[in-house]
Amino acid sequence: MQLRFGHLSILFFLLLAASPCSPQEREHDVAGALHESFLRCIASVSPAIADPSRLVHSPSEPSYPSLLNATIQNLRFASPRTPRPALLLTPATAAEVQACVASCRRHGLTVRARSGGHDYEGLSYCSVLPRAAGARSFAVVDVAALRNWQRVAHALPDDLFVKAATEPKLYAAGKRHPLVVFKSLFLGNCSGMVAEMSTHLRELGVKPGDCRDMSWIQSMLYFYGYTNGQPAEVLFDRTLQPKDYYKIKLDYLTYPIPAAGLAGLLNQIVEDRGGSIDIDPQGGAMGATPESATPYAHRRGYLYNVQYFVKWGGAANVSYEDGHLGWVRGVHGFMAPYASSRPRAAYINFRDLDLGRNVEGETSYEAARAWGEMYFRGNFRRLAMVKGEVDPEQVFWSEQSIPPLVVADAGEKQSESGLVSDS
Repeated sequence: MQLRFGHLSILFFLLLAASPCSPQEREHDVAGALHESFLRCIASVSPAIADPSRLVHSPSEPSYPSLLNATIQNLRFASPRTPRPALLLTPATAAEVQACVASCRRHGLTVRARSGGHDYEGLSYCSVLPRAAGARSFAVVDVAALRNWQRVAHALPDDLFVKAATEPKLYAAGKRHPLVVFKSLFLGNCSGMVAEMSTHLRELGVKPGDCRDMSWIQSMLYFYGYTNGQPAEVLFDRTLQPKDYYKIKLDYLTYPIPAAGLAGLLNQIVEDRGGSIDIDPQGGAMGATPESATPYAHRRGYLYNVQYFVKWGGAANVSYEDGHLGWVRGVHGFMAPYASSRPRAAYINFRDLDLGRNVEGETSYEAARAWGEMYFRGNFRRLAMVKGEVDPEQVFWSEQSIPPLVVADAGEKQSESGLVSDS
């Protein structure tokens, strides 16, 4: 995986090694002994690592299946008969990677590159030829830069914004790999930008040559894709050329995505050449405004929003629509364990009819809550009450318009019109 910030280039590797096949009882005993021996070895090689157990995952631990399965693409290699790595390792720093590799060498283990899990024969996550009982292998997942960005991006100073954007990059032999680009906006000059990035995201290695001074309105052009010096007046053009077929879905995160989730998400991006995923930090004024102050409710505690975007070309490609839609819905489904919940939040400006819709002539407040509270959380009821005051006949109706909620003085509830008791 290659990460780029302007002219900056950082190489990132996800490594995995395969384990042998052996009888279940013996496998359990040997794996347990290897696990303990490996922990002691890491502690010996690098005493500065305070808790080696967070780096080493054995088959008996709950974390093992999710880490292993995060990038398995071919279900032929997902059966219980497939030999598995004896250990999975998840170092987060260069020093931890070095300690893991040194311990692997001391144990006579082999290393496999996990990458995105696209080996047609599954060689990045299993072993075709079983080894002798004494030989074992392991997996390494190194996503330090992206994980560190997750840790700090939502809490950066108010004048600094850094987002992560991923897309498939076509390399030799027609293979696609995930490309991650960090895009930043700083309200100041280039020297101030470099100083802030050195303080908060030093591993990106930002230099003055990676930055460009420009006005705020020019920065909006840049983020929208106008990178050839076009004048600000192009923003008056509302025709938006060229046009594409596209579908967008969105999630909010209340916790950083763990290593296994990041590996799986990056793996997803190469499955559709028209797909992209943007992760935008919240925080700042977004979190400082109370949830009840405006209809937009995703405030304090929401760290990031994640946009899943897929587009495809003209009429000749319309036949591929189902495949593209399947991809973006699949990514949204994959992210369910990592997204906000109760409800799973959504953004009204990224309207998504997959979440639910009104039925003309049968619109009701209770039915609409299923998707309405995803957009507005607790503010949905207040908005429905406003709708009941200003448009009870639903002149302004759509498949996801807010239905009217008329609060009665006492007694009954009428679901068809949204009439409810306030008691």
